[in-house]
Amino acid sequence: MTLENDRSNIVRIQKDIANLKSDLGKEVEKISRITKSIADLNAKLNRKQTQSSLNSVLNEISRKQKDEASHLNKISQIEKRISDKSKELDRHLASATREEERRLKKQIDETKKITEIQRRNDSERLTNLRKINYEIQKKSILEKKIGGTGYKIESELFVLKADIKGFSQYMADPEMREYIPENFENIVKINAVNSLYYNVSRGDSLVILDTNLQRLAKTAFRIIEDLSDLKTSPKIRIAIDFGLVIYLAEENHIRKLKTGEPLRLSARLEPFVTPNEIWLTERAFEKIGEGNYSAEMITDQIQNLPKIGEQYNIKKIDSPEADILVKLYKLTKKP
Repeated sequence: MTLENDRSNIVRIQKDIANLKSDLGKEVEKISRITKSIADLNAKLNRKQTQSSLNSVLNEISRKQKDEASHLNKISQIEKRISDKSKELDRHLASATREEERRLKKQIDETKKITEIQRRNDSERLTNLRKINYEIQKKSILEKKIGGTGYKIESELFVLKADIKGFSQYMADPEMREYIPENFENIVKINAVNSLYYNVSRGDSLVILDTNLQRLAKTAFRIIEDLSDLKTSPKIRIAIDFGLVIYLAEENHIRKLKTGEPLRLSARLEPFVTPNEIWLTERAFEKIGEGNYSAEMITDQIQNLPKIGEQYNIKKIDSPEADILVKLYKLTKKP
């Protein structure tokens, strides 16, 4: 019997029991009235009456007693029917409960199966993407005109520094310690393929160099969105600065980043960024240009970040170095 039939029978039987209880109440009321009538008739027998009157009262008492017996029999029948209906109700309730538990278990098993299939498919897809995008990235980098082999190059560039929030907790989870780094690296490769340079280190630390802030903003927002689609929706902090960067170019692609204040400032700023937001220094904001992205100044007090006027001091706490005062801006998509 299906769950739907059980539920239908449960509703029907509950109505039947309610009707039977109503009938039982009516019979009890009738018995009460008959009992009172018999008591009144018995009281008449104690009074002085003619023989014919006494015989009439006795006949009436006899009829009332027969009616009483009849109603008592009906009450017994109704109580038996209620008992039988209650047993039938219990059977359907037990059957419905078993079927609901079976369906719930089936649903849980199917969900687990679908999740496992999706996990395997995601793993296979991302493994293939990793191979494909490695070749795309390799080809793209070789095609960039950034200088000859072995040259030290100085360029004014936008520097993006980012880290995944709570990465150490993912590393403590056997399931996530490979899932997050592998997926993060592939997300970066897919979205940063047109950037001048990118590098993922330690599984969660990201550096991207680009010559165009609008393009870099698009890359950053897509990385945030793609990370949010992963299991547990990891969040990332992103900071961007602009300035002179020195790097080594070999075989027509960047081999090593050497120095540059934007590398240092973006790294200093990143830990203070609200997760899943993108913050700019004033130097980057001034070069934002025209496009789909704009920025607004941050004026709120930021935890553990001293503020002097409109500027924030992002130097390391207790460091002997000079203060590093910067205005900060939050990158946003235009409506």
